[in-house]
Amino acid sequence: MRTATMANARTAEGTKKELSKGLSIAFSSGAVMGMCVVGLGVLGIVGLYYVFYHYVLVDTVETTAKAITEILNLSTFGNLLRRMISTIPAKPA
Repeated sequence: MRTATMANARTAEGTKKELSKGLSIAFSSGAVMGMCVVGLGVLGIVGLYYVFYHYVLVDTVETTAKAITEILNLSTFGNLLRRMISTIPAKPA
């Protein structure tokens, strides 16, 4: 969060001087934050694999991969439902 806030401040300062400088700073900082998010996601999947394979004592690598795939599918489906429900307007009281 601190990195994103600092990047926003640098972008605002760069835009005061020249628009192209602000855009290049924003693009670079967005790429860095995107890589951080992807890295944390991969680290989470590796962690799940390690836990399932070594502690849950699943028989094979294929079974472990299937279990992790199901977890990710359920999480994606839950996020999709949450987004759909949040767009439904609430009844006025």
